[in-house]
Amino acid sequence: MSRDWHESVSLKRSIQYSAGGVTFTYFMLKKDCYSGFTKIDPFFMAQKEKAFLDACHLSAQDRYALG
Repeated sequence: MSRDWHESVSLKRSIQYSAGGVTFTYFMLKKDCYSGFTKIDPFFMAQKEKAFLDACHLSAQDRYALG
């Protein structure tokens, strides 16, 4: 599914910016809430259980379509 926005988490600060018609939003999380990820240099990828729960959470908010 193509979309014109991307959301991610950050341990440093919350910020939002646009580039090329796409909006990027980073939400700050406390370090102890940042779990369920595996580091695959240089990125942190969500483990399948966390990705599923995140998708369910976003779907309940009508921000992501499961299926």
